[in-house]
Amino acid sequence: MASIIVVDYNHDVCDALSEKLEQNDIIVLGKANNAEDAYRIFVERKPDIVILGILMSMPQGSQIIKKIKRKNPDAKIIIMSSKVDYDFKTEDVSAVLRMPYDFFELIKEINNIRTV
Repeated sequence: MASIIVVDYNHDVCDALSEKLEQNDIIVLGKANNAEDAYRIFVERKPDIVILGILMSMPQGSQIIKKIKRKNPDAKIIIMSSKVDYDFKTEDVSAVLRMPYDFFELIKEINNIRTV
């Protein structure tokens, strides 16, 4: 069973995704609506995977990816974004899902990461 933190600037998206993950036997260790809280929860709870909405407020999503990877180079990060042009290195993330995302594709990516 994977442990995850969900990060998205939109509270409703964060809550809905967390609830749906838990209904699919995935442990949600925490939710955050900004990069600062996301990093704090990442350090405190050490999730298997971080699900990150890339259109976040300060610091931007690419900055939190770098910060997480400095703390743990093996961290697994799934990006959810409607952006076409990314300002992060794709090798720093485990998967990128375009919004609107398919929930079953997200579950597939989570399972792929867990088995690696």
